[in-house]
Amino acid sequence: MMKKGNFGISLTAVAVLCLAFAALGQPVAVLLICAYAVLAEKNTWLTRYTVTTVALVVVKYLINALISGFFGGLAGLFTLAKALRLTVLMGTFATILNGIVALAFLVVYIILAVNAIGGKELKASFIDKIVPKDEETENQN
Repeated sequence: MMKKGNFGISLTAVAVLCLAFAALGQPVAVLLICAYAVLAEKNTWLTRYTVTTVALVVVKYLINALISGFFGGLAGLFTLAKALRLTVLMGTFATILNGIVALAFLVVYIILAVNAIGGKELKASFIDKIVPKDEETENQN
């Protein structure tokens, strides 16, 4: 039986919804769900999943910004050098790399969602520093 939160919403559903919004590229929705989990539900298991999702979204956007900035800068240099074919090529490289990053993060979101549906505890060393585990795990099962 799945554990319900303070407002009668399944904690698993909230974690999966947060991951789904991350996969759909909706960072504001991810932040709102994380705020709900941290401030309203106060469940360690759910907080760990939502905070991890926010961290993954931030990392994804930083990687995309670095890729776009690097190849955009190169495209600007090639534009100044009047090498228009190389300018277009840099934009294509940036698009392909950003697509590969998006696909990799989609796979991670799906794996996390499957783990959340299974009620598994999240094992991430960086998250232990942000959200410490309780002695008695507040798993939703």
